[in-house]
Amino acid sequence: MIINDPHQLTTHQLAQFNRQTGVGLLVGVVNAVVLAGFLWTVTDHRRLVIWLTAVILTSGLRLFVARAHAIPERVMLMPGHWAHIHLPVTVLVGLAWGSAALFLFPVDAFPQQILLILMIGATAAGALPMYIALPTAYGIYLVSVFGPLMARLFLDGDEAFQIMAGMLPVFAGSLWITARSMHFGLMESLSLHFNFQTLASLDGLTQIPNRRHFDVALANEWKRAARSGTPLSVILIDVDKFKVYNDTYGHQAGDVCLQRVARVLSDNLRRAGDMVARYGGEEFVLLLHQTPRDEGVVLAERLRASVERLGIEHSGVEGGKVTISVGGATCIPEPQVQEAALLRAADDALYQAKHGGRNRVVWGLRADVQNP
Repeated sequence: MIINDPHQLTTHQLAQFNRQTGVGLLVGVVNAVVLAGFLWTVTDHRRLVIWLTAVILTSGLRLFVARAHAIPERVMLMPGHWAHIHLPVTVLVGLAWGSAALFLFPVDAFPQQILLILMIGATAAGALPMYIALPTAYGIYLVSVFGPLMARLFLDGDEAFQIMAGMLPVFAGSLWITARSMHFGLMESLSLHFNFQTLASLDGLTQIPNRRHFDVALANEWKRAARSGTPLSVILIDVDKFKVYNDTYGHQAGDVCLQRVARVLSDNLRRAGDMVARYGGEEFVLLLHQTPRDEGVVLAERLRASVERLGIEHSGVEGGKVTISVGGATCIPEPQVQEAALLRAADDALYQAKHGGRNRVVWGLRADVQNP
């Protein structure tokens, strides 16, 4: 199996678990109504109504929890945190069904006894697809469902029922093993998906995010910053006279130069959530969340100095070393303004840096961007 970010996999498998819940719970409620109908003439009506109400209420609670966590972005929880939310609800749903064997088992109605046993088993088996993403939860659900049924069959005293009770762990175990096997298939599919997604979002030469990835990240950060009212900064970087460098030293040397510049830019980003991407050709772009203008300027100057300290020979520029021109911009996003306005401000600043002598930082302002 391909290894991937375990938190990312956990997040998406839990979201998958929650998305499967609706249909599974609906089938369970329908089964409960059908079972109540068949037992109506041989079981106390008050018990039936109480049990059916318990099944509906616990299923509704389970559906509510699922709907609240059905989107991966809402499931950014600490590892294992899902257990504090889902496992108690899973136990309640399982016990609601398992209690039917204790409180609804008709004493002198053999056909209805068999029907009740079969319906409990069918409901437990039918829940398997819902729990593929979390087989541990399915194991707990099976214990909650079959535990009361086993107790009832053993206590009944009938030899056939006792044999049936002894077979229930085998049946439950086979269901759980099947769920585990399907779970590994799901995890492998998710892992492959994320690996392909990662490869598609990386620049092949520099192994940093490409422009497509940056555009998606900028759109998401723009919306987030607009909601929270926090500053967002963008830095555009251009390697000075890179065409001259390529013509002088060759394209292979140019590729190595871009790789080294990309590496030093990445090494200077120290906060989770900030990113550097290759914007195209010899241009790079940085996205800095919750970064005011002053902090952005300090980082931009550090990046400029770090590239210059690489000491890569470049006879076509003043000083004889590879340098970069840097343009930046900061704003507090507004819903009615597009993120392209921030990029235009940074691009204008980069233009000023290049035409003002290169190897310098310029921070831009625009009338259509609210600056903090």
